[in-house]
Amino acid sequence: KAVDIAADAVVGITNLQESGFWADASESEAGTGSGVIYRKSGNAAYIVTNNHVVEGASELEVTLANGKKISAELIGSD
Repeated sequence: KAVDIAADAVVGITNLQESGFWADASESEAGTGSGVIYRKSGNAAYIVTNNHVVEGASELEVTLANGKKISAELIGSD
C-alpha cells in the first residue's frame, strides 16, 4: 500500500551535456539516475537526487511516472 502511495513521486533524471567543439557541438545523454519529488509549489516541483546524477549537466530532463518528459532547472547541488 505504501509503494502505491509513493510511486508517483519517483522520477527519472537524464543529464544532458554538450559534446564536441564549436559548430559541431551538440547535447548528448551523459547519464541517468532517479530522484524523488519532495515538494510541490504552484506549478513547480522540487526534486532531490544525488549530485553525481546532475554533475556537469548543461540541461536536465525529468521523466515522470506517467512517462511525460519535462525539462528541469538545477537549483543547487552539493
